[in-house]
Amino acid sequence: MTGRICDEHGNYIDPNTPPPPISEKSPDDWTPYQNKTEFEAAELIFKEAQLSAGKTDKLLHIWGLTLAVHGDKLPFSDHQDLYDTIDVTPVGDIPWNSLKLQYNGEQPVACVSPWMNKPYGFWFQKPSAIAEGMLSNRDFDGEIDYDDIAKNEDACGAVFVPIILGSDKTTVSVATGQNDYWPVYLSIGNIHNNIQRAHCNAVALIVFLAIPKAPNCPSQTGLNPGVD
Repeated sequence: MTGRICDEHGNYIDPNTPPPPISEKSPDDWTPYQNKTEFEAAELIFKEAQLSAGKTDKLLHIWGLTLAVHGDKLPFSDHQDLYDTIDVTPVGDIPWNSLKLQYNGEQPVACVSPWMNKPYGFWFQKPSAIAEGMLSNRDFDGEIDYDDIAKNEDACGAVFVPIILGSDKTTVSVATGQNDYWPVYLSIGNIHNNIQRAHCNAVALIVFLAIPKAPNCPSQTGLNPGVD
């Protein structure tokens, strides 16, 4: 590794080249929603009320009947259309990704926990992209400390960035199937404490960890190993 500065395409550039300008989003741009009303409807149904898929469909059906007499259309045809729109919603220019994991180890002879045979989804954002976004946030100008590595010309612009992870020890009930998730948050140690305490985008949600549930099964030792 040479540490030479390059652009997003991997082409080497002059170290003194200023960063590209940050494009400002139009205040009327609610992509992928048609307008602010659609966004607020999605936020109310999914985030605030946390309606189930069935109740979402029922609400949209009733709403659609009132719009039909005026020749208007619903913002979302059903719960799946709503979820698909939310899934493609850009959040801070950093997309959410998902993967599924399933236990493939040894299982007990009796009282097999359901989680051992069930895949669980995990939703996450790329931690390095989150940290990069915090370092480039213009609202933090003058509120970020850089160590001696960044001042060393031989370091080719490198900087030490401590990563801070934590959880609020609460579960999040997601509307799609009422699954429970454990949220994990990230911040960086370069940001001043007063900014971190005020959050101000200095603390970001990066992971939803699925919570498998296990039944209460008697063990050979007489202890009860059943846990959530």
